[in-house]
Amino acid sequence: MLPDGAVAFEAPNATRVFEVLGEAGWRAGEPWTPLRRDLTAPVDAPGLRVEVVEAGHSAQFTAVHRAVWGNDRFTDERWRAMADGPAFARARCLLGRDSSGVAVAGPAANGPAVAAYRSAGFEPEPARLDRSRPA
Repeated sequence: MLPDGAVAFEAPNATRVFEVLGEAGWRAGEPWTPLRRDLTAPVDAPGLRVEVVEAGHSAQFTAVHRAVWGNDRFTDERWRAMADGPAFARARCLLGRDSSGVAVAGPAANGPAVAAYRSAGFEPEPARLDRSRPA
């Protein structure tokens, strides 16, 4: 299911899959901050615009992920495959833009990005570590 070589996989902390991957030699990655916001009403936050990433418009979303995670394999094609899958039926990818229109990302080490999302009403959840398999 996963390609050969180095791979990063999000497995929530303190879950059995996180433990099993660790036992199999997968390393814990850097912490990142999941952010959640009720989007039943429009986002009204000065300095932050939030967009739902739609099919055919994923290039900046995938570019942010490649830059943040240092993984050039997360392409628009892979995003489409993910978005077309059954696990994505009720999910949405969101892209935040700062006041100049620049896309921002949410790794825990990027304090200004996390602060921008919090100021827009996003609630941080406990930091998570991804698991990565060496090449």
